[in-house]
Amino acid sequence: MISCNIIFYNASTKDNVAYSGDLNYFRSKAFFSQWAKIWRMKASKEFQQMLLSMDFHAPAKLRANIPPTNLEEFYDTFDVKETDKMYRAPENRLKIW
Repeated sequence: MISCNIIFYNASTKDNVAYSGDLNYFRSKAFFSQWAKIWRMKASKEFQQMLLSMDFHAPAKLRANIPPTNLEEFYDTFDVKETDKMYRAPENRLKIW
């Protein structure tokens, strides 16, 4: 079930980038920063473990950090390099459409 949710989050991130209006005006840094803020969560380790045991959704940290790493706009915006922790090789990036 978690993998289905990750696919949904990836697709919705891509759709939001694609349909954010005039792409010449698209402010990608603001978009990705807001995406991270939406999913941020402060919780104890015990609470996080409880959520993992009863909630089929992916943890917020994964929802915040995985989908953007599948989008080229993310790499261009933050100048992500192969040595960065959030780098994902192009052949490992999820592409749905």
